[in-house]
Amino acid sequence: MNAGIRKMSFDSSGHVSPRSSVPGSSPSAPTNRTSSENNNIRTLPQRWMMLMIFALLTATNAILWISFAPIQSSAITFYDSSSTGINMLSTAFLALYLPGSLLASTLMSTHGLRYCLVLGSVMNGIAGWLRYVSALSWVHDSSVFPSWAPYGILLLGQCTAAIVQPMFTNAPSMISAEWFATNERDIATTIAALVNLIGNAAGQVIPPIVVSGDFGNGTGSGMDVLLLSEAILASLGFLLTFFLYRDRPADVFPSRIALMKHRAREAEQRLREVEHMEQEEVDGMTGALSRWGAASMGVGQVVKTWMQLLKDTEFIKLMLGFGAGLAIFNTLMTVISQMIRPAGYTDDDAGTFGGVLIGAGLVGAMIVGPVLDCTKMYKVFLKVGMPIALAATIGFVVALKPDNMLWLIVGIGCLGFVMLPMMPVSLETAAECTYPIPEDCSSALLMITGQLMGIPLIFLLEYFIELRPKYDGCVWTPAGIFLVCSISVCVIFVWWFNGDMKRLQAERERSFSGSAGDEYDELEKMFAGCNNLNEPLVYEQIVQSYRRHSNVGGRSQSGSPQPPSGQSDVNGELNSATSTSVGQSVGSLPQILETRGPD
Repeated sequence: MNAGIRKMSFDSSGHVSPRSSVPGSSPSAPTNRTSSENNNIRTLPQRWMMLMIFALLTATNAILWISFAPIQSSAITFYDSSSTGINMLSTAFLALYLPGSLLASTLMSTHGLRYCLVLGSVMNGIAGWLRYVSALSWVHDSSVFPSWAPYGILLLGQCTAAIVQPMFTNAPSMISAEWFATNERDIATTIAALVNLIGNAAGQVIPPIVVSGDFGNGTGSGMDVLLLSEAILASLGFLLTFFLYRDRPADVFPSRIALMKHRAREAEQRLREVEHMEQEEVDGMTGALSRWGAASMGVGQVVKTWMQLLKDTEFIKLMLGFGAGLAIFNTLMTVISQMIRPAGYTDDDAGTFGGVLIGAGLVGAMIVGPVLDCTKMYKVFLKVGMPIALAATIGFVVALKPDNMLWLIVGIGCLGFVMLPMMPVSLETAAECTYPIPEDCSSALLMITGQLMGIPLIFLLEYFIELRPKYDGCVWTPAGIFLVCSISVCVIFVWWFNGDMKRLQAERERSFSGSAGDEYDELEKMFAGCNNLNEPLVYEQIVQSYRRHSNVGGRSQSGSPQPPSGQSDVNGELNSATSTSVGQSVGSLPQILETRGPD
């Protein structure tokens, strides 16, 4: 073993300090931190401010996404485009979601959530101002710019906002885990996820009010006012994020899981300090945690994490069920104006329907969130909610006929009330069943699946609408049948899902007043009290203690203790996807000791 260990000890603040190596010297035991750290498991009032800043950012991004869907006819005229061209403004968000998620997961891991949100707010602002420029009258002057310039600038702005959308939509579970206590986590995730839908509602309701559709004078008749207000809103989000947002609370922890991540980071860092590892060696040991609470993952490691998730059969079921549901929602929000037009409804009606869909969903979420916090019945909510959503979809399709506004509102309201709360429920369920993989990684794959499935769904539904462009008395149109069949896929996969709630189980089993905390303090005392790790007995005690520590809570589904993933890897190269748990991150430490061994 490296001789540096023999001359190092830990002071009460956790820093490494030189110690005497005189044989027989009496080591001083370090302060037991278990009690003091348990006292630091509390929440801060600032958590609500952080949530509200995030809410503004994600709502703004959603507004930028969907603004043109309810004013499609006006946008076609103003930008001299087609229905497909205007639909592309929304589809860009779906098409860029995969590269955006890869970028978001990498940056969240290496730089933290604040860095991502500041970057996302900057890009929101740039997108907003580009969109505003596209509406200025001098840009539409064909003697100065080519005819495609306004639409080209607009599309560039849409793509700028689209590439950072995953920085907002993949983050709700991560924010709730870092800032909120266990009994608040579900409601925080619900708020963070559904505020994006509030942005969608605003993007559906406000544009038809502001934009008149009279473009004869070339000034936009409200288009420039709409896009200017959205650019100002995006700029406000940047200022608030830059000056006020913080990654996580300082020196306190909202839950035991957050404290466990902190201890894992600390234990790994101490071993690295004691061993004086070369940087090349540290890079090869992916069990080490970054200061932000997850493995410091580059693009390659993010992809490996996703591949590990895709080997989890239960997660795949949830991913496909959620993906189909999100794709249907995105499709409805994008082509709702086209879908209701054959029955004689207008763009203003489309805005009303979109607002009712999301407004009813928010009411449903306000009910589901607190109940879920109390009961933690994730699977029950999914398996009951999705069949009801299927029934509501059938009701909407049957009600889609002329002069039937009231029943259409009832049908789409029921659909929103049941279906939209499934989004935060699914995100939390994914975080539970894939623990200890970082929450943003599981959320990213769920959202990517929904966005990618939404691309063909939009064009397919558009195609089916064109098959019957006028109402002929039959409510079961090709578009309606396709919509019902699509949501049936959600029901099948959700009913098939039967994943374990691993994070809840870990929180119930691991108590820092019990074995996990005692083991950690035992390790500290062994390190601080050991002058010579060449002594076989002392060396073996430390290795065995680390093994016991790594198995706390690390159980198979049968309940028997299991070694952490990668424990047998002689090079210590553990899978970074699972490095956020105490068992797996600290589980790399005995391996390091074993590979170095006593001299």
